[in-house]
Amino acid sequence: MKAPRAYEIGMLSKLVEDDEQVLAVAQELAARLAAGPTVAYGAIKRELSIGDAGTLSDALAAEAQAQSICGATADHKNAVAAFVNKQKPVYEGR
Repeated sequence: MKAPRAYEIGMLSKLVEDDEQVLAVAQELAARLAAGPTVAYGAIKRELSIGDAGTLSDALAAEAQAQSICGATADHKNAVAAFVNKQKPVYEGR
């Protein structure tokens, strides 16, 4: 499949015009992800793995555990406060 078609159907999140842009765009994405809710990202990755290979019961148990863990993080509390105050959240990975 050609890259423009993969982008069109959502398999790619961004296309660059030439190879010289790839590193800068990748570093920008990495920085944005690193500044995000990393505990939640980890939980999502675990849940996707369980959802792919496990049963519905396994997936529901993983979701309940993830909600419990993520909901108790300082990042979650800070994000809720930022939302209420109409501010951008700052995540610290805890």
